[in-house]
Amino acid sequence: MSAVVTPDDLAALAPFDRVAPSELAALAGALDRHTIEPGDVIYGEGDAGDTFVVAPDDRTARQIAERREAADRQASLAKARKLLWKQLRLLLLLVFLVALGCWVVYLVENSATLIAGLRQFLTEQKLIR
Repeated sequence: MSAVVTPDDLAALAPFDRVAPSELAALAGALDRHTIEPGDVIYGEGDAGDTFVVAPDDRTARQIAERREAADRQASLAKARKLLWKQLRLLLLLVFLVALGCWVVYLVENSATLIAGLRQFLTEQKLIR
């Protein structure tokens, strides 16, 4: 929900306490007041940087900054986890392909021995003559 910002509202805030009243009036006319509740998202990842937030006190400003930093950390960790899983899947695929390649080499190099062993087994079992 938004409301009108008055020059007096701005003059009460430290960053604006030395600004001329005419400049405060012009600035106040271009601003809207928004009430933000705990947990509300002020900025999201990828949002345009076209807004300016004025907090009424240092404590509130620190809370906003800490929430933003926490959200940025969570986004970074999620991105790192996603990258890690992708790298792990690629590593497992590589291990599988190397193992498969080793089996193919083994089969090719030992095909005569394997065929002779299979023939002997089948003959002993009287499955072939």
